[in-house]
Amino acid sequence: MTTTLPSPVPLARHYYELRRQVLEAGGVTLTPWYQLSENERAVAVTEGVIILEALERATTEQTLMTDAIRRAGVSPGALA
Repeated sequence: MTTTLPSPVPLARHYYELRRQVLEAGGVTLTPWYQLSENERAVAVTEGVIILEALERATTEQTLMTDAIRRAGVSPGALA
């Protein structure tokens, strides 16, 4: 199964805004995305790149593990 991942900027924006909403529910106020400075936005986009890399690594790992389980003759569903 192939997953299409978003580009870093939209991912960063959605992640940042969701994070901001969650933190605000706990009483922490963060600057909205559209009011971030250039440096703050660059940090957020870098976090988006890190998240994408983590997703890619996890996907690769899952694929490798599933393939190894299948080669061993075990149904992946049997391990759930």
